[in-house]
Amino acid sequence: MNRRKNLKIGLLILSIIIVQSLFWGTIAFAGDINPKSLKGQCWKSVLNFMNKHDKYSFAKIIKAGKVDTYKNALVNVKVVIDPTLKKSLAEYDPNTETIRLLKKPDPSNASMNETIWHELTHRIEDEKGDINDDSEEYAERNIDYMTHLYKNVIPLLMKFEDEAKLGANDVKLKGIWLNVLTEYKNARKVNGTPAATSYLSKWFGFEFDIERLSKFYKEGNGGKKLTEFFKKGKDKNLEVWNGTWKTDWGTLVIKQSGNIVTGTYTHDNGKIKGKVYNNQVVGTWSEAPSYKAPKDAGNIKFTISADGKSFSGTWTYGSNGSGGKWIGTKLK
Repeated sequence: MNRRKNLKIGLLILSIIIVQSLFWGTIAFAGDINPKSLKGQCWKSVLNFMNKHDKYSFAKIIKAGKVDTYKNALVNVKVVIDPTLKKSLAEYDPNTETIRLLKKPDPSNASMNETIWHELTHRIEDEKGDINDDSEEYAERNIDYMTHLYKNVIPLLMKFEDEAKLGANDVKLKGIWLNVLTEYKNARKVNGTPAATSYLSKWFGFEFDIERLSKFYKEGNGGKKLTEFFKKGKDKNLEVWNGTWKTDWGTLVIKQSGNIVTGTYTHDNGKIKGKVYNNQVVGTWSEAPSYKAPKDAGNIKFTISADGKSFSGTWTYGSNGSGGKWIGTKLK
């Protein structure tokens, strides 16, 4: 009997604590947002940012964050409109635990959506005890990393899947995947202080793992074209421009490192340099004696063939001058 009595008393005390906590706002649940309120508009903006790529296969394993984590962060923070903000659309103040917005959220505004997600991420960092007002570099390290991936890698993945659906050849897909890998690596260089990558999933629910994505595609989750691409190892040996080419302007020797291309050719001791975009190289040429535009330098654009054995392209004097064709066949 005493055990039952003690249990009832314990449950009664717990109920009182919960009621008081709810009354004073010290406990909040993920659903406590009025859709018509300022926070409600903020939440629509965050969801629009986090879910904008849902139609793509990669969205099943690449995530901008865990929905409940960000919703709880919004529930437990103050949000106000502050038209005096000058440097950004929004700002999180850890001292007052407040997100200040320059203006009312507009869920159709992609920039505003990203900014609110950005500031909520800072709020979550604050909840984890990881806010440092003395160093902007440290304070922005995680968001700089995540934002780079979302702004630079996600569009490439969208193009990768879109082109695969349209039946793009393997060489073109190699070029896109090469750029995906390059920008993925570059994400670690955008801030002098490395992101706390081991905490991105644990704290925010942020998921972005290229090796896992490769396996995901290989297992048949991105359509038949991408399944074959990864199963046949076409995601390897991506530097398709490497080699010696017979061209209109003499023998051209190209060296490709990642998505960067450099080369030399026999006519007037010529040089080229450029970047790989999909199945193209876009860059510049220069020749003796001055190696300067407009007479001895200009722009190039080469497009490699589906089998990787030839390219067709153009060159110009300077950036907008006249020019001509530049055709090449791979010798080795």
